[in-house]
Amino acid sequence: MNYCNGVEIHIGDCVWWDGGIKIGYVLKILSTESEFTDAGLDEPSILISLSDNFDCGAPYVAYPQEGIVDDGIEPLLPDEIRDKNEVLSTVAEWLGCSSLNCSGIGCEYRSSVVSRWIVIDYSSKDYQSYEVSPSLDFVGLLDPDHVNFLYKPLNLKS
Repeated sequence: MNYCNGVEIHIGDCVWWDGGIKIGYVLKILSTESEFTDAGLDEPSILISLSDNFDCGAPYVAYPQEGIVDDGIEPLLPDEIRDKNEVLSTVAEWLGCSSLNCSGIGCEYRSSVVSRWIVIDYSSKDYQSYEVSPSLDFVGLLDPDHVNFLYKPLNLKS
């Protein structure tokens, strides 16, 4: 499978998804009929994990090939990966830990500029969420009921 720009998709790729406001990681590529039907899907798809720690139980979403193009799923550029890592490090530092074990990240835009980053800790009981300013000089707690991108995992058949 390929991104809309023709580049081949690889497991572990760090990607923009959901219209370019959320960051995820390619967890699986389901290209054969047995792979996608075993997952309860009707067509070839990719699974995008909401955390870079594939073993932490974070939610994930499925995108069919057509959805990859329609939603503009594409890999992050090196400077975007650097920004993402800085945001996650800022939240970890604010929490007094060395890193976040199981987290998701997204951003909100205003006039094509990041207005805030949202970090969700999937290892916490209630998916605790944090807001981070674009300049990384503010971190605050968010009410989970007001964060709109908490997804339930797709149930794969064993």
